[in-house]
This record gives sequence, C-alpha cells and structure tokens, in this order.
Amino acid sequence: MKREPERIEKKMKCEECCLEMKKSSSIYVIERQGYRLLLNNVPVYVCPQCGAKYFDEDEVEAIRLMVEHLELDVSRIALAG
Repeated sequence: MKREPERIEKKMKCEECCLEMKKSSSIYVIERQGYRLLLNNVPVYVCPQCGAKYFDEDEVEAIRLMVEHLELDVSRIALAG
C-alpha cells in the first residue's frame, strides 16, 4: 500500500506584527496590457492583527509561470490579428 507524503505545515510570522500568521485562501488578480488574470482560492498566509497577506514561494512560482505562458499566448493572438 502506497503512503501519501506527509505535508509539513509551515509557520510564518508577520513582518509587521511578529504574530503567527494563519493559513487561508485569497483571490489573486494580475492586470496587464490586454488581459486580466483572476485566480480564486490561492493559498495565502494572513496576519490576524494587521491583515497582511503573504503567498508561499510555490504559489508565487506557479503564478509566475502561468503569467509567462499567458503573455506568450496573448502576444501570439496580437500578431495573428
């Protein structure tokens, strides 16, 4: 029987308040020339005191790759039009 790898929950502290942040989810919006990318339920750490949000490196990298591919597609559409 195959075991699922255990996920270790990261603990993050707010850079402003130094309180432990809570894992939650948020909307992430990127607006560029020619398009708007809206992602729902992106994992995020939120400070319970000041409301600051910090995204994990893995999510940031995944979003960066999405934007990179989307920009290529948008430029192809612009060239075709």
